[in-house]
Amino acid sequence: MEHLSFSITRRLWVTGALLGVLLGAGEAQAQTAQEQFGRVRIQYKDFDWQLFSTQNFNIYYYAGGETTARRAAEYAEKELQRVSSLIGYYPYSKTTLMLYNSVGDQRQSNIGLDSDKYQTGGETSLLRMNKVQIAFQGQQTLFKRDVSSQITRVLLNDMMYGGSLKEVIQSTYLLQLPEWFIAGASSYAAEGWSVEMDDYMRDMTQQYEGTKTAPFFLRNPQLAGQSVWNYIAERYGYTTIQNILNLTRITRDVEVGISSSLNVPYKVFLRDWLAYYRQLNAQPVVPLVLPDEKNQIVSNNRKAVLYSQPVLSPNGQRLAYVVNDRGRYRVMTVNRNGSGRNTIHRSGYKTPDQLVENRLPVLAWRGNGQVAVAEMDKGYMTLRLRPADAGVVNSVLSNLREALPFSKGGSSIFKPFSQVLDLAYSPDGKSLVFSGTRGGQNDLYLLRAGSRTPERITNDLFDDVQPVFLPNGAGIVFSSNRWSDGTAEGNFASVVNNYDLFLYHLDGREQPVESLVSTISNEGRPRALSDTEILYLGEESGIRSLYRYSLTTRQRTAASNFSTNLKDFDFNAATGTLGFIASDRARDMVYVYPTYALPENMTLAKTARQEILEERSAPPPPAPAPAPVQEPTPAPAPDSTSTLASEPGGQIATDSTATPQPQVAQQKAEEPINTSNYEFDEDAPTRTNARRRSATAANLPTAPPPMPSR
Repeated sequence: MEHLSFSITRRLWVTGALLGVLLGAGEAQAQTAQEQFGRVRIQYKDFDWQLFSTQNFNIYYYAGGETTARRAAEYAEKELQRVSSLIGYYPYSKTTLMLYNSVGDQRQSNIGLDSDKYQTGGETSLLRMNKVQIAFQGQQTLFKRDVSSQITRVLLNDMMYGGSLKEVIQSTYLLQLPEWFIAGASSYAAEGWSVEMDDYMRDMTQQYEGTKTAPFFLRNPQLAGQSVWNYIAERYGYTTIQNILNLTRITRDVEVGISSSLNVPYKVFLRDWLAYYRQLNAQPVVPLVLPDEKNQIVSNNRKAVLYSQPVLSPNGQRLAYVVNDRGRYRVMTVNRNGSGRNTIHRSGYKTPDQLVENRLPVLAWRGNGQVAVAEMDKGYMTLRLRPADAGVVNSVLSNLREALPFSKGGSSIFKPFSQVLDLAYSPDGKSLVFSGTRGGQNDLYLLRAGSRTPERITNDLFDDVQPVFLPNGAGIVFSSNRWSDGTAEGNFASVVNNYDLFLYHLDGREQPVESLVSTISNEGRPRALSDTEILYLGEESGIRSLYRYSLTTRQRTAASNFSTNLKDFDFNAATGTLGFIASDRARDMVYVYPTYALPENMTLAKTARQEILEERSAPPPPAPAPAPVQEPTPAPAPDSTSTLASEPGGQIATDSTATPQPQVAQQKAEEPINTSNYEFDEDAPTRTNARRRSATAANLPTAPPPMPSR
């Protein structure tokens, strides 16, 4: 196999129009005649691309992405088999995967600026999708989701539009697919019946009455399409998906493909789809409530901007949050009563036709007067401190000062990291804990006062995110998908989308990680109420809600009964202030409750989705023991090991007595890749005595057997 390496370099130092005239222009590379003016992207890094091939994929990566590329190769080949069996189609040519170490790096790349197209007469452009770009977003579970989704999208485009020029021309003119068709199928293949999709349909069915389906597809075509494919699989069985896709390609009509496969008129199908989710999301025994509109920071969100990072000041008087408008973002602060909104920082740029980094910037309060902002600046992570009471003028002046060539800008502590996902200061402000990504691996780091070198306190393949200090500073609570007992030995195949809560003790003990909350659902975003009690987001009921947990009694209780998922939140125990982000008609909204009394004995009913998926995830009951046979003469007692029931095939053990799996030597991440003779890692995890984790309640769709009709 031929090994390729090439470099792309284009640097441009931008300090603003006025500063450019006064100080002179920076280094830049001219556009070629074939590039549209103004369409090139600013680059601050050298992308020295490397290539290696597997049976079905050509994978490009650059410095820092070798480990990610290896994992992508292994996972992509396995996912290709699963997705192909689901949709009934196998590709005839290799797919190219362009891997980036972060979304910020992908936003610098000119690859994919203009899609590969066939052109006829200079007017008609025909899309041929054989190359996809995937940015590692800092978590292995998100990376797996993105790889699965992109592989499905490539297969469906190839299946619907064909590979030859003749087929592409015919399909492009005769087959017009709605936006939800392929986007929804890709999401369904990658995530199955997800919490986000279930929340979308619950919210929309409550907000829009009647039988009109247009608002569902207009607000979010991807989630609406995902719900359609999920309904088809649940109602008619997985094999029906293949029939619909094949008939759609043959007839070149989505409505005919669906109605002919299901023997139901298309309008009746849409009505039944909507009625299915209305029935599932009917009001449960325990009433759910919508967030109070009077506590909204803004009354509407017509531009569909994204809100994130709600963090309260230590005294609970002000809330900071991020407003992201297609890549251009602002950091805002507001009083707990909703007054006094200020913009303390702004940066970024709009890219409507490009992936937007919606996880940055990351915010944390340092005392009551400063907000720490971790963001991507000129291709590298940086940390800045902004006064909490700064206005627009001060924000603009700060940005101009940092744009000067001789200015240091923000702190360079985060420069070695490709991404920083979360950060939090200790109560005394002398320590900083953050979740950072280096070399395709996410770990927790601790920065102590007087040091500029962060100390890595976890070092494993699993995702360690959302850390927060306990008030006494003796421990750090965080969310992770590591093993349930706190250990973290395993390979990429053993990483699952099941996040639990853990406590990292800072007293130097031999085993510092202690398990706190462990369920088959996700738990995350812990907030410390005291040294012995925390508040967190849990999906145990099927809705992402607040739960409180006692480190003393080891008991947890629900603390909110909102009917919509809480995307993020913060709570101040001193004032009782609650700030959170939730959806309203598929649009993000920021809420601030000046005083929110945490309930003591609240119980939440599980959603229909949660009950269905828990039933499917539960191990089958053990087979009844055969009736003893009366023998004429007594026989010796059998050996006790012969009566042990073996683990059912395809099931995941969920208790400490599960049969251990054989050990497999784990390939080291730093081992160089042999591009001419690539070998995959084994599936089995390396740890044998730890309790295995359930994969997730939302099992990914597979091939037959079909689901029974409902």
